[in-house]
Amino acid sequence: YLMPMFRYERPQAGRFRQHHQYGVECIGTRSPYVDVEIMSLVMDFYNQLGVLEPVIWLNSLGCGSCRPKYKQLLVSYLQDNQDQLCEECQIRLKRNPLRVLDCKNENCRRFIDNAPLMKDNLCPDCATDFETVQHLLNERNIQYVVSPMLVRGLDYYNGTVFEVAAKGVSSKEVIAGGGRYDLLLKEIGDVDSSAFG
Repeated sequence: YLMPMFRYERPQAGRFRQHHQYGVECIGTRSPYVDVEIMSLVMDFYNQLGVLEPVIWLNSLGCGSCRPKYKQLLVSYLQDNQDQLCEECQIRLKRNPLRVLDCKNENCRRFIDNAPLMKDNLCPDCATDFETVQHLLNERNIQYVVSPMLVRGLDYYNGTVFEVAAKGVSSKEVIAGGGRYDLLLKEIGDVDSSAFG
């Protein structure tokens, strides 16, 4: 699809409420092969456009089994340094602690860079899926970097998440992103189906 979109929340600096977005979704299959198929499609698209040096930033956010345990571990770590966190991170710590990992504030980064990582706390199924994704990207010679602080901006993501960055394309260098959102369809429409896009 290719269509105009509207941001619900207040747009970040350099972004507009209305923007155009293209996307690809695969609904109905929970497989790391689908994750890599869509990421391959995105990379092929940018390579054909002549975008210089596109690279995938990659992470796993775990599942309903391993993520709650990781959140407890992260919150415990961050609460020890809560007074050193910026005001926004103190709010995030209560609402969505994973978003603290995404903070760009230098004071926060000093503590965040030593935080426990989700990739080290994945359950066996999520760890296997994440290893499979990396193996398949290697087989296809797709450039990627495991980015353990990547959480994406939307709370409905789980499992594999990614962003595509390229030099000289935008001020933030991120030109695409997405991931697995297996619980979103049930949350908004009572349809129990896996999805990646």
